[in-house]
Amino acid sequence: MESTTKMATLMPRVGGRYLAPIEVVRRVEAAFAYVETTAENTRKQVLEWMNQLAFVAAEGRAAADDNYLAQLEQLRNSARFVHFGDDLGGDGMLLSMLMIPQQPLIIEHPSDVQPEETQARIARRAAALGYQIVE
Repeated sequence: MESTTKMATLMPRVGGRYLAPIEVVRRVEAAFAYVETTAENTRKQVLEWMNQLAFVAAEGRAAADDNYLAQLEQLRNSARFVHFGDDLGGDGMLLSMLMIPQQPLIIEHPSDVQPEETQARIARRAAALGYQIVE
């Protein structure tokens, strides 16, 4: 059986604001036992995301779409992956999140691996940030 990937997006609640990357990491470190931040492969991931957005927006593309893609282009070097989890010796499960300043946080995860635990970790992550989950 082949695993499928789901994506959860975390963003500020209505009336809220995006946290600075350093504040995102600080809050994740307070909520999880293991946190690692890396820039490895983030440029590639952001470029893939931009290509997907450009393809989707191509048919009915508006100036706002072009402005958003230009903003992502400027921020792609600031992107980081934040890997986080609880007891690595126990279940060893880590989640990874793409963090781009002033953008929604993207968490991709297998849909069929510990789904309840995964959703609980994502919910803890959102609560630690004061963000909402958009699936």
